[in-house]
Amino acid sequence: MKRVYPDKDYCIGCKLCELACLTAHSEAKDLILAYTKERVAGLTSSIQVFERNGISVALSCRHCDDPACVTVCDAGALSKNNVTGIVEYNVEKCVGCWSCLVSCSYGSIQRNSLINKIVKCDLCSGRAEGPACIQACPNRGLKYFENDSVSTTKLHVDKKSKEISENYHTEINNFDDFIHISKNTKRAVVLGGSVSGLKAAEKLFNLGFEVAIVDSEERILALEFDKRAADLVVRRIEEAGILLKCGVSVNKIICDKADLAKGVLLSDKSFLEAGVIVVTEMFSSTCGLLCAKIAEVHNCFVVCDNEQIIPVKDQFGMSRNVSMNLFVFYGMTFVAMGEINLSEDIQNYESYIFYDEIKHNYRKLVFKASRLVGYILIGDIDYAGVYTSFIKFKCELDSVTQNRLCDGRPDILMWPNEFFLKEWTPLKS
Repeated sequence: MKRVYPDKDYCIGCKLCELACLTAHSEAKDLILAYTKERVAGLTSSIQVFERNGISVALSCRHCDDPACVTVCDAGALSKNNVTGIVEYNVEKCVGCWSCLVSCSYGSIQRNSLINKIVKCDLCSGRAEGPACIQACPNRGLKYFENDSVSTTKLHVDKKSKEISENYHTEINNFDDFIHISKNTKRAVVLGGSVSGLKAAEKLFNLGFEVAIVDSEERILALEFDKRAADLVVRRIEEAGILLKCGVSVNKIICDKADLAKGVLLSDKSFLEAGVIVVTEMFSSTCGLLCAKIAEVHNCFVVCDNEQIIPVKDQFGMSRNVSMNLFVFYGMTFVAMGEINLSEDIQNYESYIFYDEIKHNYRKLVFKASRLVGYILIGDIDYAGVYTSFIKFKCELDSVTQNRLCDGRPDILMWPNEFFLKEWTPLKS
């Protein structure tokens, strides 16, 4: 297929491509109106000019042959058109989960916070003159041609979960059933403080339930995030008014004669009344007796603990698996990628942590042998895809580049020059 290719040797940073993109995707098709009125309402250019050390380049969606963004999009908002090759975006289906932004290791997907949607290039599909950015570029900084040999590194995401007993009540997304079963109560207990447990708790709470979360670990998100990140989630939970009890297990599920749960008896001798009980797979697997009991209780539901594993190939062609966790909890976005839960005495690793308590921004980067191997981002995730690229491609970092990554504003121009040419400018590689 034909793609847009940037050439940083010719780009002069004029940003005419950005203005052309803005105009082409505006309703008015007028530059002045697009820039002064529609931009304020959320219109954004899907091509971005990056500048560093006197070098500039315009980057946009690469329309990969096997796009990671399509694989991770559970909402079905992204799809690959098998005829045109374009990665198409349905804005109506987008739920603003940002999985595509995190998985795109070319930093080509932006977050439009004004409308809680993403922004990505559509190659000006349907425009007779072709991509507007190509037409506007005065200096051959962008080229538009067919090249089947271009490297479009594949990035699959497998969502793995344990098998669930057929007797389990697993329709966790069918909250009409929840409401019907619990019409005489408004209290719910979620057993398990994993990502899936927190998502279920948020949904139940938004339905008007009083919610309590119980976790047998000393803290929530023990496998997905580090303690400091988990503490930020705890603060969000408390602000929402959800009860959280950690370090306790369930001794017994109390039921009536009709096998409907009335509540749970905990190891600390406390009792939590509940008309609905939601159990995460991870929690139930730690207690065989609880697992057997769940199958008998009509208002107990099991939610799958999905683990996202990304098999990737680095710039040297070596394959490996990288873990990814992402969720949005009451408007705050949490992302974890790669190696992040490390013991304090582990050697050859170093961590950098930034925390802005006022803005609720948290950033943790983990390095090993001059390479980025993991990160956590909370709040500001706009550059998550660029961080992902450094993990995926195992780029070796000098001290200057490592410091720039820690500063929180990375870009693709920080890639090694030879690697940039290989991935973005095939005619010069």
